[in-house]
Amino acid sequence: MSTSPYTVFYDQSTKELNMVINGTAPVALVASQEELGFAHLLVNASNTPGSHHYVNDAEDDIVERSTFSITVDKEIAAVDETFTFLGVPEGTSILINKTISGTMNSDSSLTLTATEPGSWRVVFTKAKYYERVFLLGVSRIA
Repeated sequence: MSTSPYTVFYDQSTKELNMVINGTAPVALVASQEELGFAHLLVNASNTPGSHHYVNDAEDDIVERSTFSITVDKEIAAVDETFTFLGVPEGTSILINKTISGTMNSDSSLTLTATEPGSWRVVFTKAKYYERVFLLGVSRIA
């Protein structure tokens, strides 16, 4: 597979990409991005780098985000039953129905008790990972 050069501008503290230019960026653009606090790097890639990439710690290449290996024991539960998630990395943020519910500790398992019928949208986010979403249902009866 052939590769092409890209200039990536990124935030040095988070390593997140801010802008990507096909080829070598013009000197004026590099200067303007540096004034805004962004560093730059010339990389070769088979596809245009984007939000699915970040700059590695050595700041000499880009890396694709990791995929969570989180599993859940069921997708539908009755009221007062639990959902158990396994493989949640430490530091992962958890949102339930758009409400921040906390950050995962080192245990790697998470148990949620279904207290009301309805639908839950559970979102796991962490730097350098793709977002992972689970859609769960809670019914009145088992």
